Amino acid sequence: MTLDPTSLPSAVVDRLTAESVVWLTTVTADGQPTPTPVWFVWAQGEVWIRPRPGAAKLDHLAAGPHVALNLNSDYAGNQVVVLNGTGEVRDAMPDTVWDTYVAKYAQQISGLDFTPDSFADSYSVPLCVTPTRV
Repeated sequence: MTLDPTSLPSAVVDRLTAESVVWLTTVTADGQPTPTPVWFVWAQGEVWIRPRPGAAKLDHLAAGPHVALNLNSDYAGNQVVVLNGTGEVRDAMPDTVWDTYVAKYAQQISGLDFTPDSFADSYSVPLCVTPTRV
């Protein structure tokens, strides 16, 4: 069952829109949870990520699609947001989502000596997480 994005509290949507990093936790084939900080875009109730081909997280998803996404808490351990869902590699990232991704991370992409096109070539796997629970 997909989570209705309109049911999310506005504070959660604001954080999903504004924050730069989310922790993606995948599970290895032998059941080991593996959290990884990733860049992401929240769009129309889905979280989009762009890993490189061959990234371990892709192997983990092939073994099982269940994931968790965690936003950082504040220094006191408050403001915790955890989304559970399923991750899947898609054929393409929608153009509007890619445009949002590039706008959000333009400075970081440039700081890594990439252009948006060269970044898209290197980080070419469109990974979509569909939240099922918050």
